[in-house]
Amino acid sequence: MDLISKKELLALTGISYGQLYRWKRQGLIPEEWFIKRSAYTGQETFFPREQILSRIRTIQEAKDNFSLEELSQLLNPQAAPAGFCRAEQLEGMSEILPDLLPVIAQVCPKDSYEFSEVVAFAVCSRILEERGATAEESEELLAMVLGAAREFDGLADATLTLFRTEREDLHLLLRKTAAPLVLDRELERLGDWDLGPIAGALNLKYQTRRNRV
Repeated sequence: MDLISKKELLALTGISYGQLYRWKRQGLIPEEWFIKRSAYTGQETFFPREQILSRIRTIQEAKDNFSLEELSQLLNPQAAPAGFCRAEQLEGMSEILPDLLPVIAQVCPKDSYEFSEVVAFAVCSRILEERGATAEESEELLAMVLGAAREFDGLADATLTLFRTEREDLHLLLRKTAAPLVLDRELERLGDWDLGPIAGALNLKYQTRRNRV
């Protein structure tokens, strides 16, 4: 895991020590992201680099339009209502690849979708954009991600790792972002995708639109 120290984080983002810990108390930054490690100066605090930088950018861009309490609710996937969007609304979401829409209709045909399902569609789109896949692999991937996302508690603090066995079978693991991961040598690690920024951005963007209609 690529970590960033607290000192470097404050310097890069321009936020203060007080802001960082106030956002932690407000639930804007998961407590699990505050990782204590030994250093030559003593014990220091580190964070998952990509996740914390993405979260702070989101907070900085949205804090003038929302209170910290509102932001905490919007960045928390559990705050998303039942029936997050109708099936036809998926076509208007830039986070979901058009090529994935017929796969969604085949693998998960429904009139409306829950938030965890939309996050699964978005992360599948991200994976396909970065890695590509055959139609058969797309169906397999979507079914796996959907199953994992529906059962995992706390998408805002989850990372999805995709890997392939020596027999070319695809498998995935959904885990807490700060949790270490060691894979068997027979497994080829294809990549990691952090669900926190994806889930938070979706909830912030589309739930906010719903509230303003």
